[in-house]
Amino acid sequence: FRSFQQEFDFTAEASVMREVADSVLPTFGQRVSIPMPVDSVHPSLPREATESMCTAKVLTMERLEGTPIRKYVVPLMKMYAEAHGMTWEELKRIMETKDLSQVDMNNPAVRRALRMGQVTECQSNMLAAAVKARNFAGRIVGGCAEGICKVQPPKWTKQSIPVPLNGPKLSRLLYDVHGHEIFQLGLFNSDPHAGNVFMMPDGKLGLIDYGACMRLD
Repeated sequence: FRSFQQEFDFTAEASVMREVADSVLPTFGQRVSIPMPVDSVHPSLPREATESMCTAKVLTMERLEGTPIRKYVVPLMKMYAEAHGMTWEELKRIMETKDLSQVDMNNPAVRRALRMGQVTECQSNMLAAAVKARNFAGRIVGGCAEGICKVQPPKWTKQSIPVPLNGPKLSRLLYDVHGHEIFQLGLFNSDPHAGNVFMMPDGKLGLIDYGACMRLD
């Protein structure tokens, strides 16, 4: 019930954000960013300010530039679905199925997923490098075909493949940060989904939405 109350009281969320940022950033500040609430102690407010810009109904915080990691994942999942003869909507329904007895284990996409082993940071880096090389080759081949040979470029050169993020590396970082929050602060964030984690232009992970935190007794 307390976490429910906090979700709809932005002053409580602002307090948690500042507490988490003050504890997490000294250790992980080179790799993650947590926007500070614009409260009465925020440096952007005049020194004589006594009131916070965060109220029970309004949360005012620093702007966080970046893209939710969900937007990196969806294009890759769509490609995975197409490679196995299904639509993204069909694959999404399978992924969201809670009763495993309702999942078609003979589906090629499901069988392939079940056979996947552990992916290392090195393998993820190699995949990203391969995708970048493929996209670069596509631009060169497509440009030569149109500009020099005056012919229709191959179809594959017209579609750039999204460069995947390093999932194992980012996952380990998130485990470390949330472990710090739990064991150092006694706070459990129950809502760290892919829409609340941003990939920032400088390579950091941006963490937002601390409205569903529970304090461990």
